Amino acid sequence: MTVIQAGTTPNFTVSYDDSITAANNYQFSGLTLAQAVLANCEDDLATISDLFGGIMPDPTTLPFQIYLQAGTSGASHPSCLSTQITCGVVPNSDVAGVLGLLRAEMAEVFMATQNQGVDCASTTGIPPPSAAARCSTTISLINRTSVGETSSPPAPPLSGKPPRSSASPMPSPIFPHCSRSIFRK
Repeated sequence: MTVIQAGTTPNFTVSYDDSITAANNYQFSGLTLAQAVLANCEDDLATISDLFGGIMPDPTTLPFQIYLQAGTSGASHPSCLSTQITCGVVPNSDVAGVLGLLRAEMAEVFMATQNQGVDCASTTGIPPPSAAARCSTTISLINRTSVGETSSPPAPPLSGKPPRSSASPMPSPIFPHCSRSIFRK
C-alpha cells in the first residue's frame, strides 16, 4: 500500500490508498473517490459552516487532511477538533457514501469548534442528554446523502440542494427531536 496525494484545495489535502482499484474488486478507484472529494469539499465546508452560523475550525488546524483508507468502513479522526480525517473504503463503497462519511466527520469538527456540549467521541453517535436539544448537523447531512446506495454518479455538493430555511426545520428520521435550525447561534 502506498499513499497517493490526489490534490489540494484551499482548505483540504486529499490522499488515498493506491490499493483501492478495480483489480482489487473495488467498485470505484481511490483516485475517482478522491477526485469526488476534491470536487465537493469546499462547497460542503461552506455549507456546513453556514449551518453552524458561519464558524470555522481554528485556522492553525487547516487544511483538512483527508485520507481514503482501503479495507475499513466508517470514518474517524484522532480527536473531536482534529481535521485529520480517515474515511474507510470497502469494495462496494461509492462516491455518495464516502462523501457522507466525510461530511459527518467534518460536522463533528464543527460541533467541537462550537463547543456546546456534543460529544463526537460518543460510541453511539447520539448526543449526550445535556446536549440533546443541540443534536448533530450530521443528521441533516446524512438525510441529504445517499449513503446506502451501492453505486452512484458523483454526488452534487450540498450547496446544490434546495435552499434551506431555518424557519421550517427539517426533522431527522434518526433523531426526530433534532432539527437543523438549532445549530444557528
